[in-house]
Amino acid sequence: MVNNPAAVNLYVILGEANMRKSSVMRCLSGVDRKNVYKIQHANGTIKDTFVRITSLQETDCTESEFVTYVTQKVKKHYDDILICLRINGLIHPKSKRQLHRAEDYINHFRSIGWNFTRIVDFQDSNNPVQLGSITPTLTLPDTHIHSANYTASLVRSHFNWI
Repeated sequence: MVNNPAAVNLYVILGEANMRKSSVMRCLSGVDRKNVYKIQHANGTIKDTFVRITSLQETDCTESEFVTYVTQKVKKHYDDILICLRINGLIHPKSKRQLHRAEDYINHFRSIGWNFTRIVDFQDSNNPVQLGSITPTLTLPDTHIHSANYTASLVRSHFNWI
């Protein structure tokens, strides 16, 4: 369980469908599904990081459901979380629930005190999406035309991970 729910450090990848978010997440973490993964940072520390490969909206997970999952259901200690979010909301095909935009998730996580360490925006230069109040710390255009390993190397460097 998270030691202090307000001390969570979030690393977020934003993007719409087919921007290779999940592929890059697998390259970054080496995990195939949600899991805790040891990530080495550039300063030499190794941190347990909870990784959720598929965007929260695509897994039919609301903001509050994710907070509950992180703070109550995951038994392993960690303070870092790596997630993907779809910039625009969507109606989940199975549950038919309307899931919010990335901006809404981020505002909710900020409201409970979670820290946004880094936000990366996978942007399609042919179809740019407005992020609202979200300020990405790195924008990578056209990630769907580069290999996932190449994009992951850029993200890893930006996150200060080895």
